[in-house]
Amino acid sequence: MKLNQFRIGQRLGFLATLLLLATLFCGLRGISVNAEGLKKTNAIMASEMRVAESIDTARNAQVQFKLQVQEWKNILLRGTEGEAAFDKYRAAFLKQSEETQALLHKLVTLQQEIGMDPQVVRQTLQLHADLQQQYLHALQQYNITDPSSAQRVDHLVSGIDREPTKMIDEVVSRTLTHADQLNQQMSARSLAQYQQTRNLLWATMLAILLAGGLITWWLVRSITHPLRAAVSVARTVASGDLQTEILPQGRDETAELMSALREMNDSLASIVAGVRNGTETIATASVQIANGSRELSSRNESQASALEQTAASMEELTSVVKNNA
Repeated sequence: MKLNQFRIGQRLGFLATLLLLATLFCGLRGISVNAEGLKKTNAIMASEMRVAESIDTARNAQVQFKLQVQEWKNILLRGTEGEAAFDKYRAAFLKQSEETQALLHKLVTLQQEIGMDPQVVRQTLQLHADLQQQYLHALQQYNITDPSSAQRVDHLVSGIDREPTKMIDEVVSRTLTHADQLNQQMSARSLAQYQQTRNLLWATMLAILLAGGLITWWLVRSITHPLRAAVSVARTVASGDLQTEILPQGRDETAELMSALREMNDSLASIVAGVRNGTETIATASVQIANGSRELSSRNESQASALEQTAASMEELTSVVKNNA
């Protein structure tokens, strides 16, 4: 595309529009990057909340199981106080068991959401459910009127809470370890996102700067190059050389200037040609006048010679007359 087909004002307007569009693009890109960063930050915060919730749930399940074991001991130690006391502690035991089960079920879902394998939690759930059945089966041997039955029942379930306790502790430990790993991954991801965003913005600004510089140089050259050509033509004409061929190109202001210089050069050439023709005419007339003067002078000399001859003849005639007299 030849820029000299456009006027200078149009080219400058195009450059200004381009710069405004580049500025707008940078602004919109920055907003887009910020929005994307906000989205990722929200996702990271949501993930961190899930991790924190998983840790709290695992710890709560650990505490609830200990409370359940404590309620079992309350049944054995205080169940002999009466039917009401026995039913109260048994209901509390079952309630703590249900809450422990609910927390473990919730932990399965949370671990899946944060990318953990919930197999250990499922095993703990099954073990805890079996534990409750064993407790309830042993409790059938309990007699509220016989204080010694508490020892027999406790002997039936002695040590069965150790494995669930160990597994729940392992679930808590695994959750904490996975949480630390997730925090490290999220920190690394945040750093990578920052570096990517920074590099993208730098690359965008550099590309716009280079493109803007090249286009500005292109437009400036399209203006200054024809002007230098016009100045060169004007200096050539000023030095007296009217033979230079001036060829305007384009339809912009510099093309109009070159056309005006061509017209001026043609006018000066016509004037010089007219002056030269007039000078040649004057020179020709001068030559003719000189020739006429020479011819007149030659005629005058001939007449003078004839007069001299006539005078000599008259003198001879006078001498003859005098001699005859």
